[in-house]
Amino acid sequence: MSPSLRVLPNALVLALLAAVSLSAPASAQFYNTVQRSLDFSNDVARSPRLIGMGRLSLVIPDRDNGLNLWDFAGSPIGAARHDSSSTLDLRPGTASADGMHDEPGYARQDLGGRGTRFGYELFRRDGGNAFGATGSLNSVTMSTPYASDEAVQRSVSHPEIVPIMTGGLPYLGKDKLRYAVRLRFGGDHQQDKYRTLISNAAGQFLTLDGVTLDPPNVFSPDQVRVNVSSLGGALSYPIGKSHTLAIGLDGVRELIKGSNTGFRYSGEQRERRPYGIGQATLLGHFGNKLEYGIDGRGWTSQSNEDWVFSVSAGVGAVPLEGRGKLLEREEKGSQLNTRVRYTSGKVELGGALWTQASKVNIKAPATSDFTSFNRFLDVLWYRTGADSLVHPDSVSTVEVRDYAWGYGGGVSYKLKKGIAGVEYHYTRDEQLSDRSGKGPRAIQWDVRSGLEYRCNNVLTGRLGYAYRWVDRDDYTKGNEYLGHTVTAGFGLRPAGASWNVETGYAIEWLRSDFGDPTNQRSSRQDLSMQVHWSF
Repeated sequence: MSPSLRVLPNALVLALLAAVSLSAPASAQFYNTVQRSLDFSNDVARSPRLIGMGRLSLVIPDRDNGLNLWDFAGSPIGAARHDSSSTLDLRPGTASADGMHDEPGYARQDLGGRGTRFGYELFRRDGGNAFGATGSLNSVTMSTPYASDEAVQRSVSHPEIVPIMTGGLPYLGKDKLRYAVRLRFGGDHQQDKYRTLISNAAGQFLTLDGVTLDPPNVFSPDQVRVNVSSLGGALSYPIGKSHTLAIGLDGVRELIKGSNTGFRYSGEQRERRPYGIGQATLLGHFGNKLEYGIDGRGWTSQSNEDWVFSVSAGVGAVPLEGRGKLLEREEKGSQLNTRVRYTSGKVELGGALWTQASKVNIKAPATSDFTSFNRFLDVLWYRTGADSLVHPDSVSTVEVRDYAWGYGGGVSYKLKKGIAGVEYHYTRDEQLSDRSGKGPRAIQWDVRSGLEYRCNNVLTGRLGYAYRWVDRDDYTKGNEYLGHTVTAGFGLRPAGASWNVETGYAIEWLRSDFGDPTNQRSSRQDLSMQVHWSF
C-alpha cells in the first residue's frame, strides 16, 4: 500500500473521533465548573473573616456579607453605599485538593487540584455617587485519571474586570431614583494535557510530571478560549422609608472557540452565544430588628455551533475535510435567593432559601442541511478507506433540565469580647434528561460553627468547625462521603490606621461513608487574605 493510501484510513479515523467531541455543546463556565468539581467554591469567598469562623454565612454581621444590594444581590447600584469612604480591597488566595484510594499493595491518586486567585475592588465615593471597578485574576488546575496509566490535566485561567459607575438622578424622583452602569470584560482559557502516571514505592500519582502524550482524540479541542463582554444597567427606588426596589438588565456576548492542531491535522469549533439577563431585588426591614432580602434572576440564550476540520491524506491524495453546522442550542433559566435576619439584644437569628432551574435544548440540524455533521456521516459510509466500526453517533436532539434548591438557618450570640454562632445548610441538585431519565441527584448538608474573640485592640482571633455529609447521586449506592473541616484566622487592625488585614484558613478531610474496600479519601485546603484600605 502506498503512503497516501495508508494515511487516508488513519485520517478518517481521526476525523470521526473528532466529531464525537464536537457533538457536545460548549460551555463558557469552565472556571466555575472546575471549581465546583474540586469543591473550591464557597458562599463566603469575599470574606476571609467568615472563612476563619467555620464559613458561617447567615448569622455573623460582616462588612462583605451584608444584607444589601452589593453583597446580597450583586447589584452595581449598591457599590455607592457599601461604604462611606473611598476604598481599595485586595483579596489574594490559594487552594489545593488531593484524593487517594488504596489498591492491593499500594495507594493510587485519583484527584489533584490547585487554584490561585486574586480579586480586587476599587471605588471612589463622593456624595452618594461612586465609580470604580471590581475584577479578578484567577486560575485553577485539576488532574484526574483518564486511563489505567494516563491522566488528564485541565488548566483554566479566568481574568475579568468590571468597571462600574453609579449615582443619583437629581431631576427624577426627587433624588430618590438611582442608576448604575456596568461593563464586563473577561473570559476563560482552558487547556487539556495528557500525561502518563508516575509510580514509585509510595504509590501511583497523577500530579507528578509524567511523559506528555498526544491527545487521544486529536480532533477534540484541547484548547478552548471564551471571550466575554457585556453591558448592563440598573435602577433603584425606595418604597416608603423601609424598603428598596431595584431592577437590572445585562446583555452578554460570549465568543467560544475550541481548537486542536497537530501534525497534518487541524480542528476547530466556534459559537457566538448571547445572553439576556434580568434581575429584580427587594430589600427592607420591619422596625429595627427584622431585615429581609429577595433577589430574582432570569436568563435566556439562543445560538448555533459550527464545526470545521481538515486532515491530510498524503501527497497527491484528496484531503479529508468538512465544515458546517453542528447543532442549535437554546437555554433558559431562573434563580431566586431569599434571606432574613432577626436581631434582639445579643442574639441574632438568620435564615435563607434559594431555588434554581435551567433548561438546555440541543437540536440537531435538519436532514436537508448538506453542511451538517450528520449529513457528513452519511457521506462517510461511502468513502473509500473509512472504517465503519469507528463511526461516531450522530448529533441528537435532546433536552436537559436541572433543578436545585437549598435552605439554611442559624443563630449567633455576642460575647463580651467576641461572637459565636452555629448554622445548618442543606442543598439538593437534580438533573433530568429526556434521553437518560432522572439523575444524578446530589444531596448535601452540613453543620457549621464558629467563634471570634478580640484578643486586644489590634488583634482578633477566630476558630471554626464544620461537619459535612455528601451524596453525589441519591439514585445509586456507593457515593456517600463524610467530611470534617477545621478553620482558623485572625484580623489585624492597628490603632488609628486606615487599613486592616483579614485572613482565613480551612482544611477538610473527606472519607467514604459506605463499605469501600479501596478506602477513598481526600483533603482540601483553602487560604484567603484581604487587605482593606479606606482613603
